[in-house]
Amino acid sequence: MLKISLPALEVEREVQRQSDYLEGILNSTLGTATSLSSIQRNPNQGRRESIYELNLADSSKLILKLSKPWSVREEIAGLKYAEKIGIPAPGIIYSDETKNSPLGIPFIIMDYLCTETPRQLFSGGVPIKRFGRERSVDPIAIQQHVFDSLRVIQALHKPLSATSPGSTPMQKHEEYLYLKGAIQNMAKPEARKQLTHVLNALFKYYGDNQEAFAKSRLCKLHGDLDITNIAHTPEGIMLIDWEHYHEGDSAEDIAYFLERNLLLPKKQFDEQKGIITEQYSKKDATFPARLHFYTPLMKLQATTYHDIPKDELLECMRTF
Repeated sequence: MLKISLPALEVEREVQRQSDYLEGILNSTLGTATSLSSIQRNPNQGRRESIYELNLADSSKLILKLSKPWSVREEIAGLKYAEKIGIPAPGIIYSDETKNSPLGIPFIIMDYLCTETPRQLFSGGVPIKRFGRERSVDPIAIQQHVFDSLRVIQALHKPLSATSPGSTPMQKHEEYLYLKGAIQNMAKPEARKQLTHVLNALFKYYGDNQEAFAKSRLCKLHGDLDITNIAHTPEGIMLIDWEHYHEGDSAEDIAYFLERNLLLPKKQFDEQKGIITEQYSKKDATFPARLHFYTPLMKLQATTYHDIPKDELLECMRTF
């Protein structure tokens, strides 16, 4: 059975062997005689071996994405919701959420997007370090990117209900226990001690501000609003990689979005964050209090699960 955890070349060879099967899917789905001229791993995906370009004889392209069952299910749900409410995102051509196909792994065939991260974002000469990674950015281009992206993201965050909260105490308790267990499994005792202290401080804040969280409204979240998942296309901004799509509190999505996209020196970062927070607060008075919780929580998750240096987390926690 094909697994994306296998070596990249092995995965690629298996995908290539199934070219007739994939061509048959395209012919059936598109309703035309489509010839699949080649399959190649998408060169823009870095080390990910699970995304391929399907090159058709008429010079058009599609994307084949292999993933785990839950990732495929969430991505399909997210893309369908995006289409329903008019959020710019790739269209689904065909999907199989099971392991029963000849590929032996869940997959999606979707529209190919001609995307490019604007070079000017990272060509301004202003050094920024975030999540343990150093970049050189153009602050003006970054601010424009954030402004353009927010117009799409705010449409996604339309509340689903006037009564259902974006999070419940039970959900947060389960998240607390899950994070606590992950921290206890860390190798370095000193890291465990520091991160446990941060975890307890964060969830004490949550408990002390129950009224603010109770007033949040449930909405749809992208779940991974990294700068690489906000695609710049000739048609404008599109949201891609919906693997972490779920329902929750908009402050959760925005905390991640700001930290991963608002790549500015601290003074400019704080100014722009304040402007964006004020925008959300106009229709959601308790948004700032919830964002204050989700920002360090997101940093704590990154430190715990992805071994991101904890300096930024500890700096963020000075406000608690």
